[in-house]
Amino acid sequence: MNNETVNPTEPVISDSGLPVSVRVCDSVRERDGGMMMRAVAYEVARPKSALQVVDAVVPNRKAGQMLVRVETASLTSLKRRRRIDMAKGQRLFTSLSVPAYGIAGRVVESDSNSKFRPGDRVMSHVNHVAGEVCAEFAVCGDQHSALIPETMPMDEASVIPMAGAMALQAIREDAKVVSGDRVLINGASGGIGALAIQIAKQTGAHVTAVASAANEPFCRELGADEFISYQDMNFTWNGTRWDVIFDVVGKASFREVLDVLKHGGRYVSTRPGEDPTLVSWFAWLFSKTGTAMDLRPNAEKLDELIQLYENHRLSIPIDSRFAMHEAADADRRFEEGLIRGKVVLLNNF
Repeated sequence: MNNETVNPTEPVISDSGLPVSVRVCDSVRERDGGMMMRAVAYEVARPKSALQVVDAVVPNRKAGQMLVRVETASLTSLKRRRRIDMAKGQRLFTSLSVPAYGIAGRVVESDSNSKFRPGDRVMSHVNHVAGEVCAEFAVCGDQHSALIPETMPMDEASVIPMAGAMALQAIREDAKVVSGDRVLINGASGGIGALAIQIAKQTGAHVTAVASAANEPFCRELGADEFISYQDMNFTWNGTRWDVIFDVVGKASFREVLDVLKHGGRYVSTRPGEDPTLVSWFAWLFSKTGTAMDLRPNAEKLDELIQLYENHRLSIPIDSRFAMHEAADADRRFEEGLIRGKVVLLNNF
């Protein structure tokens, strides 16, 4: 068999200093001949369903993938997760959905020729359709994963594969920010926005952060040059023009920002359901560039972000930590607002 597993006689030490077993048989349960685990999910077809702990089948890995025991997962708000599911037609073919993409954990099983070995600490961007994320175990592709430095805590590591990669791609690849650009980041205090501020500043950009008034000190500490409270002013009516607008929260359409985007300016949005063709057509018509962002995860992005972290050029703010069985409480944290960084779930199963 072309894989390796952890030696059950050798304990693996968690970040807390306590020995933990990463053998599948220690955590999963058998039911009807199948291996089951616990996971956090919600019912896609029920608009008001909350996050809940459910039984799920331990995902099967394929060649080029590894099975990872999840220690932490970075959470996406349920409201946003629903918008993504609806935009992708998820409601039509699945009953449950998992509100996360980035995880950190330890390898349980991998290919014999993989650079990732059983027991390794890894971070990964996980396709939630192929394998659970907020769960005891996840299937992770080698090409979407990276080793976690010993100096990086697991909770911070789980933020990089999704929030970190989104920020890096938006600023470096999609918006092509260069030194001297005036960049506006809408939703600057959340997990993606907080990292985007730092990455944009490192390119020499002048950054305007848009968030709630209470988060101004937080955004300025991360490097923002100017600040707009969305409670006091709609930036699309501001009269100022920017070279780049990165709409992290996906609430300002391309048509809404046209008047505040410079000639040749670039607009990037994470707005679910934004039609890339329509955005591109409008952009061409007005001599601007528009991108409806879709993350292109790869190990190179993770390696670059890890290097920034190790060189003390990137901090990873954690807003709050919840046990996985407290996922519903964690989601309510998003509804409270004033998010500063990322909300993460800790595997307590």
